[in-house]
Amino acid sequence: MRAALLDGVVGIAGLLAATTPLDQAGGRIECEQRLKADDLLADLARGLPEAAAGSDDAAMPAPPATPEDLKQYAHVLRTYLDPDGAEPSESRAMRQRYLSIGRLRDGVYPIRGNLLPETLAQLQMIFDAQLNP
Repeated sequence: MRAALLDGVVGIAGLLAATTPLDQAGGRIECEQRLKADDLLADLARGLPEAAAGSDDAAMPAPPATPEDLKQYAHVLRTYLDPDGAEPSESRAMRQRYLSIGRLRDGVYPIRGNLLPETLAQLQMIFDAQLNP
């Protein structure tokens, strides 16, 4: 896509439309696959849809792709290269939860941590029961 941008085939809007969906996949797409997808998107931006579709046939060039076309094709590529998508946030949250109670210092114990919403609700009920007159 860099070469297509430098050649003036695609503008900044088209570049961002083509690269944002693949960037959202993060490290779930391998570098080689990302480079191949970049080549396919650049061919589509230049008006070579058969090359973007993976055909070996020489064909007449088509009009250059619009930013919306590039965005849609990038979404298709991301879906193909990363079919499972992002990991659910619940399992990420389960790995990030912790509760740490520090040592007694100046008459108080420091508390730190990350709690799941259910755990916070239980802890809040305990606090409310102890603090209400």
